[in-house]
Amino acid sequence: MKFLNKILLLFILSVNIFANITGYGNKTTLEEAKKEALVNLANQISVKVDSEFYKEANVDEENNYSEKKSNKVKLTSIKEFLGVEFIINRLKSGYEVYAVIDKDDIPLYLSEIEKLNKEISYKLDSKEDDLLKEKENYNNILDLLEKIEDYRYILNSLGYSKTIKTVVSIVEIQNKIVEINKKLNEKKYMYIDIRKSFEYIPYNDYLIKDLKRKLEYFANKNNMIITTNKEKGNIIIKISIDNVITEKTEPFYYNNKKISDSIYKNSLSATLEIYDKRVNNILVEKNINTSSKSVISEDSVVKNNIRKLSYEINNEIKKVFTKQ
Repeated sequence: MKFLNKILLLFILSVNIFANITGYGNKTTLEEAKKEALVNLANQISVKVDSEFYKEANVDEENNYSEKKSNKVKLTSIKEFLGVEFIINRLKSGYEVYAVIDKDDIPLYLSEIEKLNKEISYKLDSKEDDLLKEKENYNNILDLLEKIEDYRYILNSLGYSKTIKTVVSIVEIQNKIVEINKKLNEKKYMYIDIRKSFEYIPYNDYLIKDLKRKLEYFANKNNMIITTNKEKGNIIIKISIDNVITEKTEPFYYNNKKISDSIYKNSLSATLEIYDKRVNNILVEKNINTSSKSVISEDSVVKNNIRKLSYEINNEIKKVFTKQ
């Protein structure tokens, strides 16, 4: 009976041999045998991608942009299959498995390619204001195009000879990602712009000084320069001081003896906007509220609260540019 199964198995695999792709696995467990069969199936279609000229761009550490045309050949291995049929034979020592794709699966691949092209078109039409989101969108498109490439090689291996078209090429998307990386790698000149300031001018200077001090280390580590030249600045930190409230609680006396000192309270309400001129996009827009207490003086409590505000602004800047 086992001999007959072998004969039947060989007969199935030999019929129309040029219209199917087969991978073989032999392991102690069925699951392992299937995995090995799929790996070998993928290896059957490990192919050279067609050579083509395309623009290769680079941005070095000094922000010098260069590009060249090159003729590259890359090796690829199929990562995903559709319509795989497993032919399983039980052995004394385990299982042997044949993973088979045949010519009848061609419509399945063509249908999936059509769906992928529609998804790519939708993503191309979507507009992202955020450069990082735009880059992520292009990377997603690239994944879809590479999946279509995989399916194209499978179809070719099954004898399908018609041209498989895509709405955009892999090279076009790669070059768009390179252009985005070029913008993101531009040196960042950070300008601090206090739009609506404290009525007491020295407090504005104190805020700028404290914020610069906090940002200096982060800026040096992230290709950023803090500039006083507004025209040169391409990262604009806009700060509006919307509300400043300082209250004083008088000292408490009992039997002419002071029980507690004066307490000064300060509340700050500010609006922060981080604007990236390189990509014409507002990266952050939010309200920040801070408060502080002191028994020393009104000046002391306001400055302490300014340091808190500076700390919050610094954290928001770090969040944005650590992602990039």
